[in-house]
Amino acid sequence: MATPANINTLNQFAKGLFQSTASPLADFLAPVVITGAAQFNVIDYAKRSGFQVPSAKRAIGGDSTAVVTDGERVSISLQPYALHDIIDNHELALATTGEGSRLLREARVQNLVSQASNSRLYETLVTLRAGVSATPEVWGSSDDPVGDIDSYMKAVADATGLLPNRVVFALGAWSIFKNHAKVIARYPGSTTVAPMISEVGSLFLNPNTECMVSTTVFDTKLNATSSKSNALTATNPEVWIYYAAENANTFDASAFKTFRVQSNPFGGVRIKEKDFGEKVITEWTEAAYVNNASAVARLTVSAS
Repeated sequence: MATPANINTLNQFAKGLFQSTASPLADFLAPVVITGAAQFNVIDYAKRSGFQVPSAKRAIGGDSTAVVTDGERVSISLQPYALHDIIDNHELALATTGEGSRLLREARVQNLVSQASNSRLYETLVTLRAGVSATPEVWGSSDDPVGDIDSYMKAVADATGLLPNRVVFALGAWSIFKNHAKVIARYPGSTTVAPMISEVGSLFLNPNTECMVSTTVFDTKLNATSSKSNALTATNPEVWIYYAAENANTFDASAFKTFRVQSNPFGGVRIKEKDFGEKVITEWTEAAYVNNASAVARLTVSAS
């Protein structure tokens, strides 16, 4: 049976694992906002408040002018999640030593936290896709992927006053983009250059765009090879173009957010003794949220 000292060590191990294995894609798509509470209200500023030009002049002794919003207060409730694994007593007996038992428990906790991270990303994408429709886009030989992304950025900026500053490519979409002749031609010495994800944002309408490639693969059916797919692939690989505020908070106009009570959603692990072993549990509370659907374009890309 796990001792209090064992559990404390596993808690620290699990928290550290989250920092290194938590899906960076989920938090890049939907920046984390710490709420301190599991239920709260946000203001839905909708589409036009950023364009308003109120008169801020104040008469001597007069009152200030309220800012204009065209939104309403929306109640948000965070969702509890939990996963567990069972370590059979016989497995612990086979470990034979205290060190062997520690390594066994850590290996199982590592798998538990890894699957929890996959679950977080999956739930995030379910929410985001439900709130943003996809637009098919062909990047054939005669098309200009950079020009297309610029057009979507301009459309978002014209509609909201917010210039998108993040682009996420599914691996398949990145392959089409980086190998496209018109993308390569934008670089001096284009016969030898290979576009790099860390630099490609400078090509876009917003030259300070941050970019990421999704390499996460979901396997929805164990041992069925056809069930594996890139996390950002629906009918075709996706490209997400959107605005995310730096240091996002409850009230900014970011396209997406992840609300959490605390910065590290995993509070470690709990271990409960079962009839034939130990039940190792990890749990977290958060909610992905489509905050401003007008500040994002979601593409499904093909080469023909």
